[in-house]
Amino acid sequence: MATSEAHHPPIVQPLLQCRPGCKGQFLKLTRRANSVTPLYSSHNEPTTKIAQCEQWYATANLPTVFRLNRHTAPAAIDQLLDARGYRLVDPSLTLHRRLDTWTMPGDLRGTLRSETLPDWLKLYCRLSGKALDQQQSHTTILQATPAPRLFASLWDRDQAVACAVGILYAKALSIVDVVTDPQHRRQGYGSSLLAQLFAWAQHAGASDVALQVQGDNAAARALYARLGFREVYTYWYRVRHP
Repeated sequence: MATSEAHHPPIVQPLLQCRPGCKGQFLKLTRRANSVTPLYSSHNEPTTKIAQCEQWYATANLPTVFRLNRHTAPAAIDQLLDARGYRLVDPSLTLHRRLDTWTMPGDLRGTLRSETLPDWLKLYCRLSGKALDQQQSHTTILQATPAPRLFASLWDRDQAVACAVGILYAKALSIVDVVTDPQHRRQGYGSSLLAQLFAWAQHAGASDVALQVQGDNAAARALYARLGFREVYTYWYRVRHP
């Protein structure tokens, strides 16, 4: 995300779960990116459910956000959202590689460190240029992330040059919030940071690693390709402001 991030207070509310008239789950409202994720077709009218989502977001005075991909979203949903005035935002890719075929290179730059969440957030904001006082939602999501997790930083001598978060679940490593200091990019630090996260995950028994990157981030995509990542699927957001 890179990962794509949301800057809104998190909303956690099961959509149409245990509600009158529900004939089967169609959508779920996820904490990630505060977006509604269509899962599969339903017996109920999609426009009715979309309107219900819009009402929930409007109550919180937030833009309505849907996260779509071609594998799980009913084909008509993107067209319906487009017709309702939703704009397409942040086309992105989910990438994957196996860890059982990976070996640690011997020429890595920098040393991986584990940070506390407050220290990691300060570093993340310094490297990314984001405002620390606007990270409340981000902080809440990271605090809720289950262990094992690693708020990782990469140091070269006495300077932090990159950071990321590694999360282990079901023998898989998920890497988010990857940032390298703009003054230290294209010097091998991003590769080193990820390689040392791979080693941490391998030691914990992980066999796979996944991450997400915006489609227009050519530099990050090239880095991940060099590290052996392959595209699994693409996704995008549809956003409409109140």
